[in-house]
Amino acid sequence: MAFVATIGSFDGVHAGHRALLKRLDEVAREVHALPLVVTFDRHPRSVVGNLTEEQLITPADEKIDTLVKMGYKVLVIGFDASFREITAESFLRFLRENHDVTHLVVGFNHKLGCDHVGGEGLVALGETLGIPVTIVAPHVVDGSPVSSTRIRTLIANGEVDNAKKLMK
Repeated sequence: MAFVATIGSFDGVHAGHRALLKRLDEVAREVHALPLVVTFDRHPRSVVGNLTEEQLITPADEKIDTLVKMGYKVLVIGFDASFREITAESFLRFLRENHDVTHLVVGFNHKLGCDHVGGEGLVALGETLGIPVTIVAPHVVDGSPVSSTRIRTLIANGEVDNAKKLMK
């Protein structure tokens, strides 16, 4: 069976993620495929940036458990120093050849691979590889896109009630 995949860290599985997952479900139904959530065993910024485990909204196992309870098949990929070197093209080929991914649904600001391919570049790469890419507009609450970074900032500033509002 073919899959429509989305890729991301899904830290917190917040309202923005839920909007993305809703679109994943819609596209999967449209193309008669199953939805697949591709995520990582650790946040990529913990390998390539300065994000620590303590700064995450939810630990990886809790995030995966939440996605599974929502009914998704979840592919967890180990994100380490060697994986961080994979290009967007190589990663899309891997998904197509090893996991029968035939369509990709990503958020408006998603970048893929060490070459950080996103937006129209990702759409063009998908066309070349025969994997259509759907880009989902941001889910906006109170005038700004919902993101894990925004929620982490609210929590760090003690604005827990505002952070909770973005989690629903």
